[in-house]
Amino acid sequence: MEMSKMVHTAIIALILILIMLFFTNSDNKKHNEE
Repeated sequence: MEMSKMVHTAIIALILILIMLFFTNSDNKKHNEE
């Protein structure tokens, strides 16, 4: 039970990090275009 909870939390954290990286990349692209 505890193990699956940790795995679930880790997956959510990874998804959040990927989303943050995606948004920072988009911002950088916009910034470079200007």
